[in-house]
Amino acid sequence: MNEINDKIIIKGKNFKKEIFLKKYIEQNSKKFKKIYLDLIYNFSNLKVNNKRIKEHYNILHNHNLWEMSLIQEKNTLKSKSIFSVIKFIACCDLIRKHKKKKFFFYLNDELLLDALKLFSKKNNFLLNFNQITKKKKLFSFVLLSSIVNIFKYIIKNILLVPKKKFANLNKEFLILSYFAHYEKKGENIKFSMWNGIEKIINKKKISWLQIFIPNKEFFNVHDIGKINKLKNDRKLNFISNYLTLGILFFVIIDYIKFIIKYFLVIKKIKIENNNLIKFLINIQQRDLDESFLGFHLFENLIWIHVFENLFSKITKKKLGFYSFENQNWEKAFVTAWKNNNHGKIIGYLPTSVNYWHLNYFHSKHELNKKNFFFAPDIVLSNGYFNTKCLKNFNLYKINLKEVESFRYNKLYNLQSEKLKSPKNNKVLFLGDYLEEVNKSFLDFFSNQKPKKNNLKLFIKPHPSSLFFFNKEVIKKYDFKCINSPLSSLSKNFSTIISSNSTSAGIEYLMLGREILVFDNSDGFDLSPFKNSNLSYLKSFDQIIKFQERKSKTQKYKKYYYVDYRLRKWKKFIREIN
Repeated sequence: MNEINDKIIIKGKNFKKEIFLKKYIEQNSKKFKKIYLDLIYNFSNLKVNNKRIKEHYNILHNHNLWEMSLIQEKNTLKSKSIFSVIKFIACCDLIRKHKKKKFFFYLNDELLLDALKLFSKKNNFLLNFNQITKKKKLFSFVLLSSIVNIFKYIIKNILLVPKKKFANLNKEFLILSYFAHYEKKGENIKFSMWNGIEKIINKKKISWLQIFIPNKEFFNVHDIGKINKLKNDRKLNFISNYLTLGILFFVIIDYIKFIIKYFLVIKKIKIENNNLIKFLINIQQRDLDESFLGFHLFENLIWIHVFENLFSKITKKKLGFYSFENQNWEKAFVTAWKNNNHGKIIGYLPTSVNYWHLNYFHSKHELNKKNFFFAPDIVLSNGYFNTKCLKNFNLYKINLKEVESFRYNKLYNLQSEKLKSPKNNKVLFLGDYLEEVNKSFLDFFSNQKPKKNNLKLFIKPHPSSLFFFNKEVIKKYDFKCINSPLSSLSKNFSTIISSNSTSAGIEYLMLGREILVFDNSDGFDLSPFKNSNLSYLKSFDQIIKFQERKSKTQKYKKYYYVDYRLRKWKKFIREIN
C-alpha cells in the first residue's frame, strides 16, 4: 500500500529530505487547520462594491446563502478540494523554511500542481514538478450540469411525490430526521438515531419530518409510497411531500437573480497575487461555482423556501429537535423556525466530532460576532469527548448540555457481556460514506492478499452508501455484504477494520473489541481515532498477524453516554419544559 501519493524532495548542499505531504499535514495539523479556518473567515469578509461578500448573499428574512455555501460549510466529506488547499498551505510552509534549497514535487493532485505552478510563476521561484499519474481533465460546465440536475430533481421530488397535509405535522413537538439507520418492525419504522425519544416524550405528541437518503431498498421517496404498509406511517413525512410548484416558481426566480449576482460579485473579486485567498479561490473554484451558480445554490434555495412555507403553515411547536452537524440545510431550518416564532430549537449530536470535520470548526475571529440567528438554542452532546470538541469549535457561545446517545444506547446491555474474540478466517470491514475510500480499501485488500491465503472478506456497508451494491464492484472484487446485529458481528469476526471517516468502529471498541483503522492515503485522517494508540492498517501482514490488546480499547469504553433509563435525557426534558 502506498502510504502517501504526494511527496516533496528538498535538496541542498549536503542536504536531502523526503517529505510526504499527508504525514507532514497530520504532524502539523493544529497550525494548518487554524490557517485554513482564518483564511475562510478573511475570504468571507472581503469587500466587493463596499459590502462584505457574505452581505451580498442575504435573502428573505435572516437567511444567507454564503453561510450555506460549500466554502463556508467547510465539509471535508463534500469538498475534496479542501485537502488540496491545506496541502498548498503546507507546501508554502516548507518553501518558507527552506528558501535557498531546490524543491522537487511528485504529485497526484492536479489542483495542487496547478496552484504551485502559478505560485512559482508569480514569485519567480524555481520549483521542479513530476506528475505521478496523468489524469484526464474533466471540463464540466457547472451551469449546464445544474440545469440537467434541476430537471431530474423536479421529476423525482415534485412530479412523482404525493403531497401531504400540514395537519400531519401539527403535534406539540417536531423531530427532523434523516431517513437512514432505520429498522422495519412490522408496520412501523424505527430510527436508531432517535430510538428512545418516545420513552421520554409521548409519541402522540411528536410530529416527524424526514430528509430522504437513498439506500438499497428505497432509491427515492416514490418507492416508499409503493408499499402500502409504509404509505401512511406517521413518521414518514418527507420534505418533498411539502414541495409545491408554487415554491418551485419562487426558487427559480431567486436562482436566476443569484446567477446574475455571481458575475457581479464573485467574478469582481480582486486580490493581490501572493494573497493566500487568491490560491484558495483557484483551488476551490468548483466549490464556488457550485455554491453560487450550480445545483448547490438551487438546493439551498429549496431548503429556504420550503422551510419558510412549512413553518408558517403548521401549528406553533413547543420544541424542535434535529441532527446537529452544522450542514447547509440546518441553517435554513433553524432560521425559518425562528422567523416563524416556534419554541426552542435543539440540535442533537448524533455521532462523533472528529478533528478534520471542519464543518464543526471556525476561526476564532467568529467569536467576536454576537448574532448567529441560524444557531440552535441548545446543542446536546452525546459524550465527554464530543463535549470537549464542541467547546473548542469556535462558532458561538453555545448552550451545551449532555444526554445519552440514542443510537449507541443498545451497547448498555452488551457491555456487561464477556465477548470473546473468535479465531477464524473472517475479516469484517466497516464501510465508509465515501466511495473512494471503499474502493481504496477493496484495491488494497485484493492486491495485497497472498494467493494462498484463505481470509474471507465481509462488508458492513455504510447505510448512506450504495457502493458495495454496484454490479461492477460486485463483479470485480471478492466480498460478501452483511447486515447482522452488532452483538453477532462482535462475536463472529476475528479481525474488524474500520474505514477512516466512520465512527462505527467506536461501537466495537466500547464492547472491548480492538480494531484496525484503514486510513485512505488520498485525504485527511477523518477518523475519531487521530492521535490515538490504535493501529493504522498499512500492510496486509497486519491483518494476518492481528492480535487484540485490551489496553487499546480502555479509552473508548465510555466514549458515548449510554443508560437504558435515559436519565440525562429525562432530566433535560424536565428542565426545558
